Amino acid sequence: MRKLIRIVMFTISIAFATVSAQAGADRFTSISPEGASISGFVIDPAKPSTIYAGSTYAGVFKSLDGGESWMLVFDLETLRENRTTQRFIGKLAIDPIRSSTVYATIRTYLPNSNFIGEIVKTEDGGATWSVLPRWPGRDYVIDLVIDPSSPGTLYALDQTDLWQSTNGGLSWIPKSTGLQAVFAGEFRSVAIDPSLPSRLYVGSTRGLYVSNDRGGVWELLRAGADFHRIAVDPADSATLYAAQRDALISSRDSGKTWTMLPVSYVFQIVADRRSSAAYAVVSTVDHVIKILVSTDRGATWTPRPGEGDFPHYSRSTQVHPTCFTGPTGGSSSRPRTAAKTGVSSTAD
Repeated sequence: MRKLIRIVMFTISIAFATVSAQAGADRFTSISPEGASISGFVIDPAKPSTIYAGSTYAGVFKSLDGGESWMLVFDLETLRENRTTQRFIGKLAIDPIRSSTVYATIRTYLPNSNFIGEIVKTEDGGATWSVLPRWPGRDYVIDLVIDPSSPGTLYALDQTDLWQSTNGGLSWIPKSTGLQAVFAGEFRSVAIDPSLPSRLYVGSTRGLYVSNDRGGVWELLRAGADFHRIAVDPADSATLYAAQRDALISSRDSGKTWTMLPVSYVFQIVADRRSSAAYAVVSTVDHVIKILVSTDRGATWTPRPGEGDFPHYSRSTQVHPTCFTGPTGGSSSRPRTAAKTGVSSTAD
């Protein structure tokens, strides 16, 4: 028997990896809904066997058995006004306390070739959905995070602005006024310090920024190109991880000094709240996709071999909320099921 940690990631499908704490290859098994092109997913923190997966063109799928079977709980077709309006699912976010509440961002292309952002929400685990009042940003939402200390508080990022909602997405206020004074470029990612939720990080094409008062005042933490992923160690707020286009960087002193690991591209970074280990999905300098693991807060990174349905691209990666002891899992061919439910709309 070996101690195992489960990692889930998606490319255009979801891959489940059983990562052994001992040496050896990690086994990846596809668990995605059949025929679905996956754009994002979340795991229910209260019921880890429940997974929500956003399908770019279909909507939101839900699995109650860890990916053995799936049902379509939100159908994008219910929002289509005409054949020339196109919608695509983007980011998913799940309430860390009331896990029956899930948000999904939507990129909507209009007949005049413009695009807008929309957000839909369920408060009953996907049985019903509502379209939140019109997103006030100038373009679509590229990142969405929930304050773990106050789940009704959301932060949404588009390419030019950061927005805050304190009522579950019913209304939004801009939080990037102070950021504009030190900012240049386009926004890429937003992160909340889970130990100190008043501290926010925003990554852009020009640098990494921090606010210690929920977005009131901002300062440049590190200049550089394309900070498209940010992670904060849940057990140690001083430990930060960030992804640039060609480097994986980390800091153990709140950004005063940094360690850099050159790679070809960093897809994802996640920090495990139970073990303080960090995982990064990267394309190495020789263009091989690998999972790198750090157990010393980014001082060193160790590549792990993979077998099975190993992804060739990753847009989202999560460590499963539970660890377990058992034999290394293998791949299997499993059925996928689908059903549909409706959606309601709130007033703009």
